[in-house]
Formats: sequence, C-alpha cells, structure tokens
Amino acid sequence: MKSFKLTFLLIILPIVSSCGYKPILKNSDFKRLVVKSIEIKGDPKLQYFLKSNINIEENKNLIDKNIVQININDSTSSKTKDSAGITTEEEITINLNVTIINAKKEILFNDSFDDTKTVAVTNNPSSDEEVKMIEKESIILSLIPKVYFALQAETMQKK
Repeated sequence: MKSFKLTFLLIILPIVSSCGYKPILKNSDFKRLVVKSIEIKGDPKLQYFLKSNINIEENKNLIDKNIVQININDSTSSKTKDSAGITTEEEITINLNVTIINAKKEILFNDSFDDTKTVAVTNNPSSDEEVKMIEKESIILSLIPKVYFALQAETMQKK
C-alpha cells in the first residue's frame, strides 16, 4: 500500500506542478474583514449568536466599503416517527443567505450556505427546545467559516 501511495505521488506531483496550477489564496493577507455594516435578519436569538461569533468588523465611518446582508432561515421538520405516529427525530436546517452590496447599491456577491442536523425528540418539550437551540448554534458555527471564506475570496477577487 505504501508503494502505491509513493508511486501515485511520484506520478501526480510532476503533472500538477507543471500544469500551471497556482493556489488562488497563496499570497493572501487574511486580515480582519472590514465592512461598512452588517445587516442580519431572522430569529433574534440566532441573529445575536451569529453577530457575536462572526469575525467581521463594522466601521460605519467608511464611505466606499460594502454592506453585508445575512438572512437566517431555520426550519424544523419531522424525520422519524414511531408506530403511533409520534415524531421521534427532527431535522433542523439552517440557511444563511449572504449578500454583499457596494456603496452604489450594486450586488457584488450573493450565495446561500446551509447545513442540517438531526435531533432526538423526547417527552420533555423544554429540554427539546434547548437541545434544538444548541444544535442551531452548532450549525451556525459550522457555517461561519464557509461564509467568511467566501466573503474574503470575493473581496480579494475585487482587488
């Protein structure tokens, strides 16, 4: 197995290095992303959580910087039911729709990021709601790097 990996590397490495491949973000300077403002819409608890965890700096004094709009959509659907028709598992989906608008009100970037998790449903509704909120926050934490990377790549592409 080791010889196969070694052979594979010896064959692929010269091909990739001579084909003109160049990493897009090789000479990137990953400074903190600065925008004029961030507008987040959706569930207020999720808005606060996203705003406090995303690494984007707002500076309202900037004239020519972009505005980032993020719409949070969350949905819960029944995934599994028992023989009595009672839901035993629910599927939680979080969708972040991200738009960058420049000072001229032109849309520079628009993309959607989503993720799904499955949670067990018990006979304790208050516990279930807490678990759902924890899972929603977990999904948002997993989506933040994707959103941030897309925003960084978009702003670097415009330079």
